[in-house]
Amino acid sequence: MAVGGQLDGESAIDELLARLSQARAELRESLAGVRDDQMTQGDVRPGYTVKDLLAHIAAWDQEVLAALEAYLNGRDPYQVNMGDPEAWSIRARDARRDLPLMQTRMHWLMVRGEIGSLLAINPPQVIDDIIDYPWGERGTVRHLLEAYCIAHDLEHAAEIRTWRARRGI
Repeated sequence: MAVGGQLDGESAIDELLARLSQARAELRESLAGVRDDQMTQGDVRPGYTVKDLLAHIAAWDQEVLAALEAYLNGRDPYQVNMGDPEAWSIRARDARRDLPLMQTRMHWLMVRGEIGSLLAINPPQVIDDIIDYPWGERGTVRHLLEAYCIAHDLEHAAEIRTWRARRGI
């Protein structure tokens, strides 16, 4: 139901959860038909195979989840000494490079599921709460999810589609 032209809490969280799910579905769709051996061959972006991108996305999702868990459980803000985000992403990628593809896929899927589950069991208005992001910024839960989960999935889905077109996959 709309309240003053805005979605009420239940509708807003349902809409946000739907957008998280849709973004992940678009990313999964960009992977449709990519064979396991292709996931580790050729760079989608410099230095990142498809498998590396999935690990990278899961690593960022893990940071988002840790921040949400800390906030929603009333703990001190979860902070990571990220420094330069690109350098942090490279370290996160490198730390996961030797994981089997199946483990990378499972982590990529499970962490996002945990984010959705955590949101679903909390009061809907939590999405407009101001929280500390792991890398030192502050903002709403909604913005954290829109910028670092939804937009992130869509960005990499587009890169994978471009990579597939270049390779004829």
